[in-house]
Amino acid sequence: MSASRREFVYGMGVLGAFSLFSSDLFSIDRTEPELILYNGSFWTVNPRQPRAQAVAISGGRFLAIGSNDEVLALAAGNAKKIDLGGKTVLPGFIDAHSHPAEAGLSHLRMVDCDLRSIADILKALRERASKTPPGEWVLGFKYDDTKTVEGRPLTRDELDAALPGHPVFVQHRGGHTAWVNSQAIKLAKIDDHTPDPPGGSYDHDPATGRLTGHVRENGRVTFEKIIPSNFTRDDHREGVRLISQMMTRTGITSVTDAMGTPEDLRAYQDAREAGQLKMRAYCHIYQAFMDQMLAAGVKTGLGDDWVKVGAQKMICDGSISERTARLSQPYIGRPDDLMATRDPRQWRCRHRYNAARVRTVAEGTAAQGCSLPAGALHGRQRFADCADQGAGRDSYSFFHLRVLSRREDEGIRTGARESHVRAAQFHRCRNPANPGVGLSAGPV
Repeated sequence: MSASRREFVYGMGVLGAFSLFSSDLFSIDRTEPELILYNGSFWTVNPRQPRAQAVAISGGRFLAIGSNDEVLALAAGNAKKIDLGGKTVLPGFIDAHSHPAEAGLSHLRMVDCDLRSIADILKALRERASKTPPGEWVLGFKYDDTKTVEGRPLTRDELDAALPGHPVFVQHRGGHTAWVNSQAIKLAKIDDHTPDPPGGSYDHDPATGRLTGHVRENGRVTFEKIIPSNFTRDDHREGVRLISQMMTRTGITSVTDAMGTPEDLRAYQDAREAGQLKMRAYCHIYQAFMDQMLAAGVKTGLGDDWVKVGAQKMICDGSISERTARLSQPYIGRPDDLMATRDPRQWRCRHRYNAARVRTVAEGTAAQGCSLPAGALHGRQRFADCADQGAGRDSYSFFHLRVLSRREDEGIRTGARESHVRAAQFHRCRNPANPGVGLSAGPV
């Protein structure tokens, strides 16, 4: 059935994302198309016209959508036309939480350990070691201990045997933990008797007490501090160029960088100016840089369609995939494991510090025009009973959105939508969902 003129012509939405509805439509004769894609099956995300055969594009925006005949009739002499041969076309995907700038740098220098066996990972690390001067670091990333056929993590002894002449650091893809070898442990000046750092751990063999080489959270940071980093401004730009190509190749056209730095923000800008940025970047800035950014007048929303400053990123807990986040129930298959650092006194102290820091930052930066991120939703809640956790009765709480629900009995309202949500608290209380608590939500 032929679309109406109102459904046929609209100009809302950028290339790679279709508009849901439009009541303010561009006139058909205002712009000539530069590109026409036809003979396809376009998913429009418009319930009134869910599918179309063709689109016309001008200036990076959609000018028209409809049947082949309707759109091809708009072609001017210079319009490029591409026959899609019946292929399906979807809107570009949005990655709501990733670390593209950091990942791009990693791809420049580190070994991609997203492999399905420990044998293949060790082979890749050995190949890099063969091209690396003796005594210099061999670095890996994107390793996932749950994705290899062996069904177990790397060991310190395996890394020692595979790379005897190099310190080794292999980061989990979640970014909160890593595996190191004996040379790395020696350079870090720790041994079997070194106490765990606050907010982190050095894993030991429970039978022998020997360090296993698995380090978590701030235990990982111990090693990151001694790994040389000499990335140049051009390296940062090149990393963004590379990751931009990799992500758009998979259909991702917009990203939220969930923990950006001033160097990352500049790298996105440099890549864009060089014509190398293929995706749109919404860059959250890590809290450590907030004073620096605010002093320079950089606030949430600064930028344009391609590079924009997002919210402030804060971290209150660990990683679920790496089993370092605090849980109210043990991890599956690990009956005694609630988190990597099991001392509840240390955890309570960390929570109280973060709650105070959150309150200070939330009140200070919001007044200066910087949003808080919704990597965790935040709200103010009076707890019925928090005495067992050592927390105050009136404090900031952090929630991870777990299940969207319409259940009235849970009574938690969000500022983002009028649905009710079930939230998992980062600290256990006997009254985990106080009815009537309003939560504000922003871009993730």
